Order: sequence, then C-alpha cells, then structure tokens
Amino acid sequence: MASLQNFLPWCPDPDLSVLESSVSGQEGGSVSVQCLYSAGYQNEQKQWCRSKDQRCYTVGRTDTSPNSAEKLVVIDYPAQSLFTVTMRDLQSGDTGWYWCAVEIEGLWPDVKEEMHVTAESVSRVSTVQSIYITRSSGAALKTGAATQWGGLTHPRILGSLHDATEEPFLTIQVNDL
Repeated sequence: MASLQNFLPWCPDPDLSVLESSVSGQEGGSVSVQCLYSAGYQNEQKQWCRSKDQRCYTVGRTDTSPNSAEKLVVIDYPAQSLFTVTMRDLQSGDTGWYWCAVEIEGLWPDVKEEMHVTAESVSRVSTVQSIYITRSSGAALKTGAATQWGGLTHPRILGSLHDATEEPFLTIQVNDL
C-alpha cells in the first residue's frame, strides 16, 4: 500500500524569522535588520517589502548589486542562512510595517515575516550669535514672542536668554527648528 506522503506535494520548510519584531533609528540615521531563513531557501531571491493592505511592495532585493551609497542595501549570506537589510538616511515617511520575504517560484506563496520600522525625530539645535545691544542705547531685544531684557519666553527657545554686559555678543539657542 502506498504511503500518503507519496501523494502529497513536497513543501519547503516555511521557516523565516527576524531577530527583532521592531527596530527604530533617528531621522538621518540608519537601521539594520537580520532575516533568518531555512537552508532550503538558500538559492531563492530575498526581498524587503513595504507592507500595505496585506500586500508586498518590494523596496529592495538580493538580486541587485549592493552599493554602500544607496539608501537601502539588501545582502544575502547563504552560508549563514540569513540576509540583512540596511536602511540609511531614515525619514519620518520610512516609519511603517515591512516584510522580510523569500520569493518562491511555482505554486507556493512567498514566505514572509512582518516587522515594524520607526524613524524617530531628532531635536535640532541652532545657535545664533548677534552683536550685543547695550541697555543705554534704549533698544530692546525683539523676538516674535516677547520684547524684554533678561529671560525670554518662547515655545521654541528653551532655557533663558541673558544679556551679559561684559560680553560683546548675545547668544540665542533655538531647539527643534
């Protein structure tokens, strides 16, 4: 009597995983993801997809030559059964759900593992130095929020602004420009 296994089609081991289910990096920075797969997938194309409406929108693949200057680099390491994805120059629009995926030829659907990438905003600081205006001149410090000497209140200027009479310059620090 024939075994049931003789009638079932061969199905590869659907083993694909990521080391972390979410990664985050600062805007302008980079993140790297390691996608591990079964040895049976060593010769298949690997891809990095943006997930939207449960569909895979391919962003990068292992069948392209890696270029260290590119925003996205996908490199396969078949001997280790893993591929890496590096996203550079992160922007807020890069935040979202992505898939590590193995493209399977034939009847079988692609194998994929979902994960989340977050691009965190960075506090930017700008320092402006201007010529000091003496009190005796009758002039006052003017900003969009206040006109006064000493402390200054403004939603984008943190800390306080001081007019040091012994210094020939006035320094203003503005955060989150």
